[in-house]
Amino acid sequence: MRKEPKPLADRFFEKQPTSSVDFEIAFAAFLATLVLTYPIPQYSIIGEFTAFVLLFITLVRRIALASPFAPTAQILNRTRPIVEISSTSAVICFIVYISWSARSFTNIAPRWIFSIITLFGLTILVLLQELVFRDYCAWWHAKFKQRFEDMETFRALWGIMSVLFLKLSIAEKKKSSREQWRERSSMPQEMPSANDLRSALRKDSAKLVIQIVVIALIFYALPMTVGYIGFGFSGLFLGISAVLIHDHSCFLYVAYGDPSYEEFRKSGWTIGLWMLIYVFELIILFPGAQLPFRYLVY
Repeated sequence: MRKEPKPLADRFFEKQPTSSVDFEIAFAAFLATLVLTYPIPQYSIIGEFTAFVLLFITLVRRIALASPFAPTAQILNRTRPIVEISSTSAVICFIVYISWSARSFTNIAPRWIFSIITLFGLTILVLLQELVFRDYCAWWHAKFKQRFEDMETFRALWGIMSVLFLKLSIAEKKKSSREQWRERSSMPQEMPSANDLRSALRKDSAKLVIQIVVIALIFYALPMTVGYIGFGFSGLFLGISAVLIHDHSCFLYVAYGDPSYEEFRKSGWTIGLWMLIYVFELIILFPGAQLPFRYLVY
């Protein structure tokens, strides 16, 4: 029986189970330290609970790897969603703390500060990630290339995005890392050329625009709608911010933690529903939401 090749996103980041969970321990400790050192005024219990859950689940995952008799795969699979949610929640708590602290020297509403910090802060982190470690664009190239090969739906879009991140990647351009890049990116099925993709873009531009809108709705519609109902126009940006924080946390876990690319994949609607958890957390942490059930969050 022919063994299926590993997903490209996993081959770009060859990981050992022990060292991967060691990264999760360090990352969890870092996030928990931030949340506990800088508690949110009036809502410190949320940060404390998030830090406890994150550290406890990370410890459970490490024990599962260390024990020779534990059902390791089962424990890792079942604790993965908790790690994902608690990590994102911890980042949200820390940015909310900064947003409330900034209120003392600015007239901008804290929820607007949260959105600004998230959008600009993550942009800076992504740039630093690519400049220092040279792997951010490589990961997205691998992810979109894998989707291009696995999925008939939105195929042209995935191909275009894969080529775009290939062009942006520093690792592919630098001689010191180009050999590693090419060794790990070899796949049985070759990507179409950039010329072919440009031709498809011109030919099916209207179709591609519709596909982009559909994907954006799948990922952003639920959190942005609830955010808008709760906070009005600023709530739209809170929803977008929650999605971006979640996505960057997932990148770090897939790139350096134990989960593989396939294990982190989930349907768009599932991700949209998960985003509601983060939006409701923001509704609690930013008083002023105009929801019918607002008495539950005060």
